[in-house]
Amino acid sequence: MSELILELFSEEIPAKIQKKFAEKLQALATNSLNNMGFLGELEVFVTPRRVAVLANNLTYKTGQNNNHIRGPKLNAHAKAIQGFLQKHNLQNIEQLTLKKVGEEEYYFFIKEFNSETIIAELTKILNKLILDIAKLWPKTMRWNSTNARWVRPLRNILCLYDNKILPLEYADIKANNLTYGHRFLGQKAALNISTIKSYKDKLKAEFVILAQVERQNSICDEINKICAANNLVLHEDSSLLEEVAGLVEYPVVLMGEIQRDFMHLPEEVLITTLKNHQKYFCVRNKDGDLAPYFIFVSNNDAVNNQVIINGNERVLRARLEDAKFFFDEDLKISLSDRFNNLEKIIFHQKVGNLKNQSENNANLAKYISVWVKNSHPVDIEVAARLAKVDLTTEMVSELPELQGVMGSYYAKAEDLTPNITAAIKDHYKPRSMVDDCPADSTSICVALADRVNNLVALTLAGEKPTGSKDPYGLRRLAIAIVRIIIDKKLNIPLGLVVTKSLNNYNILLKKVGDIYPEIEAKALKEHVKNELVNFIFDKLRNLLKGQNISQDIINAVFNDNKLDDLTKIRDMSLFLDHKLRTDEGQKLLAAYNRASNIYLKAEKEDGVSYHKRLHLLMWKENSEKELFSAYKTIKSNLPNLLKSDDYEAAFNKLTELINPIECFFAELVVNDKDKTIRQNRLKLLATLCKTVNCFANFSKIEKSFNLKNK
Repeated sequence: MSELILELFSEEIPAKIQKKFAEKLQALATNSLNNMGFLGELEVFVTPRRVAVLANNLTYKTGQNNNHIRGPKLNAHAKAIQGFLQKHNLQNIEQLTLKKVGEEEYYFFIKEFNSETIIAELTKILNKLILDIAKLWPKTMRWNSTNARWVRPLRNILCLYDNKILPLEYADIKANNLTYGHRFLGQKAALNISTIKSYKDKLKAEFVILAQVERQNSICDEINKICAANNLVLHEDSSLLEEVAGLVEYPVVLMGEIQRDFMHLPEEVLITTLKNHQKYFCVRNKDGDLAPYFIFVSNNDAVNNQVIINGNERVLRARLEDAKFFFDEDLKISLSDRFNNLEKIIFHQKVGNLKNQSENNANLAKYISVWVKNSHPVDIEVAARLAKVDLTTEMVSELPELQGVMGSYYAKAEDLTPNITAAIKDHYKPRSMVDDCPADSTSICVALADRVNNLVALTLAGEKPTGSKDPYGLRRLAIAIVRIIIDKKLNIPLGLVVTKSLNNYNILLKKVGDIYPEIEAKALKEHVKNELVNFIFDKLRNLLKGQNISQDIINAVFNDNKLDDLTKIRDMSLFLDHKLRTDEGQKLLAAYNRASNIYLKAEKEDGVSYHKRLHLLMWKENSEKELFSAYKTIKSNLPNLLKSDDYEAAFNKLTELINPIECFFAELVVNDKDKTIRQNRLKLLATLCKTVNCFANFSKIEKSFNLKNK
């Protein structure tokens, strides 16, 4: 069993990209070796200064994929055969083997691998692997005359195969058997490496912890000790822990103190400043309040760590002095006085500024409030107008992550109502799939208005997503709309809300003919409305698909925009998906399909529509009369049942059609010789199907729905 060591030693690699890069590297290195017949136990490590690929128990597995090289056909021209021989340094054709591939015979060169050829093959693979690794970095740089690229300047390449240096070269750096320890704590001299064990042991002795998980665990253990000793609780932050573990090769955990004068600042300001600018952890006391201390991770372990602590406290003090100044200055001007400053912030070049957009949001939010319980229109209007104003403040300019949060603090300082304060903070929710939706009615109205107006305006500005590209996040806007409506069980007519939003952008609507060249001007507004409703509905479709709801069921309930209440669509889809898996549901679906197939086939053959008035005096047979009677009962009851969302009663009412339909087909021939009788029976079937489609369009589920979907 053999060993392979590849280490690419460089200047500091950005911490935020290390984890994702390591995952990609693991797959790339495994595939690169396996595809050429090399099998082994692969380990990948990424630290701030090195990328390492270690292969234990490396073996070479011969097989047709890697050492059987196909050449020309048996009857190929002599020059082609001779060229194949020369390419592989062969002397005569006897060194080739004939093998049949399909119906043809081909010459094959079967490589015999010894230690020298294995080293040559590995060298070729690893040289290519380094080039491929360079492409994995999200951003790269050039640093010397070779124009080679790496995430940061590359300083050394260690590459050993069974203690033999492989002749790799990249960026004028030739591979060797050397590596280097910790930048500050390790010795300056290079370390001679011979095996994987010596590589790991010597680096550990030189204060390098290769595995990120091990560095993270070390940080956690030390933080817990410090917190326990000082009666504190860590303000946990997994993303910060991951990032900090990527900043150091040997973590030294220390605690500093925050000057008491800064503790009156909003908690979010302290946490964000410490995390984003300094990479510090915050701590709380046992009551849950933020404590005047911070924990940080140093990449050095000095003789007197108090010097390091003092330096970090001094830097943090300067940061917090700035934050305090910004906060105090912002409080001098009210949010309403800042409102006109939104004119200076362009929302989109084609749409306009944030002041206009905020006014549009206020109009739409009040309109949406009609369908949101316990709404306060005055609060909603004020909140929508002021929701973006904190973007003009010094604090948010410095810490953009706090938009909304700072606005709520400034609103509270002005004694604005709790509804307004909450809406300014929460109208950005949900920011992600795991984030909560806004809770109170004012926040809900403002959040929905903001998303819908943004979606409409950006669509009219020509910023629709294309393929995987969505620079303005329109898909996220639509997902947020769906999540808020579904989470809060709102019965909002989406089409009306989108139309109301479109009215805010009539000037823009007149200029989008180039985006929709095939649509007539008078039909443009309706077309855009339907397009946007369908775009939002697609996100609901994906949500329900994740709950294993048949797509046919969802399409049947949605019924081409005939129902645009997302909550009802969700509830009806869940209900219908369940019901159609029962015996009675299957019978109803079968009866509907039989009726639908017959009248649709007749329409196609006759070239007419049978959705016409029935001739009631034409009923001759009891089965006709009974089916018509059942139809009348359903037609008179179904609308009220659907209006009251009594899906159970509505579905049960539909099942009353099963026996009359079965009797109808058992006792009668639809295509009667009497043309008038035939037409009236076809009209009855068409009318029945149309009535059933008021509940859900069963024609959309007749082909692919089956009981095996779950």
